[in-house]
Amino acid sequence: MGKIAFIFPGQGAQYPGMAEDFCAQRQESRLVLDLAEQVSGLDMKKLLFDREDQRLNETAYTQIALLTAELAIAEAVKACGVRPDMTAGLSLGEYAALVTAGVFSMADALRIVRKRGIFMQEAVPTGGAMAAVLGLDGAVIADICEKTPGIVSIANDNCPGQIVITGETAAVEAACEALKAAGAKRCIPLKVSGPFHGKLMEPAGEQLEQELLQAQ
Repeated sequence: MGKIAFIFPGQGAQYPGMAEDFCAQRQESRLVLDLAEQVSGLDMKKLLFDREDQRLNETAYTQIALLTAELAIAEAVKACGVRPDMTAGLSLGEYAALVTAGVFSMADALRIVRKRGIFMQEAVPTGGAMAAVLGLDGAVIADICEKTPGIVSIANDNCPGQIVITGETAAVEAACEALKAAGAKRCIPLKVSGPFHGKLMEPAGEQLEQELLQAQ
């Protein structure tokens, strides 16, 4: 029999109504929703399920919402007797993977991610960009980013042939033009609310580190 993995997506995978069917049908999912509301002080039902609520795509709210939805689904699946042999997550999804693997308590992860989202929103309230670069060697991408004026760097080495860059909007756009000239098949702008996984997010990381140290 094969192994079972639970793999959790990161920010950008959110959509209105996510996990609504699970929360409507499964008590385990509703308990996750209740805990997220207690920890965050937010009306999670409105944030997750209200199609008119625009906050879902704001980093300060996206992260706690997506983590809540992922854990609500995972708990329902586990209650049906399906348990993972391993877990993994992309970016924000790592927190759901760690909870499911028993590394964090659910309450701690929700509390950390709520703070994380707020700090990241504050670090870059508006602006910044990310783009997926297809079909170009990582060393070439890194070199072009380094030579591009402004702040731009590699954010994620997703898989062979796909690397994501991040930074200031103008710098990312300039790097994309240079990358295409260097042979990249495509440079695809990502629909994100901030320049994640780069230098512009360092203040958020420092704030979160201080928050965690004070909580110990």
